[in-house]
Amino acid sequence: MKFKKLLPAVIVAISTVVMTPGISQGELPNGKGFSRRSSNAQSRRIRKFDALNLTEKQKSQIQEIRKNYRKKIGGILTSEQRAALESAKQQGVRRRQGMKNLNLTSKQKQQLQELKKSRRQKIAGILTEKQTEKLQELRQKRRSR
Repeated sequence: MKFKKLLPAVIVAISTVVMTPGISQGELPNGKGFSRRSSNAQSRRIRKFDALNLTEKQKSQIQEIRKNYRKKIGGILTSEQRAALESAKQQGVRRRQGMKNLNLTSKQKQQLQELKKSRRQKIAGILTEKQTEKLQELRQKRRSR
């Protein structure tokens, strides 16, 4: 009996989802796709830096460091690897996993490690001592999971 009362509401809900263009293809009304993985990764990164109480200047400096880091990664990868990484990104694959799937040479791996180390040092140079301690604490929590 209760099912009969709920049936019209269920039909309306299902038809709304099915009839709304793009929803079943993973698109939002604004035309942008969505990916649970990328939004979660981005929100974790934002939360991590929110916990540091960065100034606007620090935020913009870190953003610039990350932008340059990505450009330099592009210079290390071959055109085929860059295309594969972009394709993986379009499919919602996390950047770290996409990089693992590129079959990097030992030289490329070494260059990327040096680049990553340089990025960390630059970011550390922007942070205050208290922020650095907090970042270390957050990294320890992440590793212990």
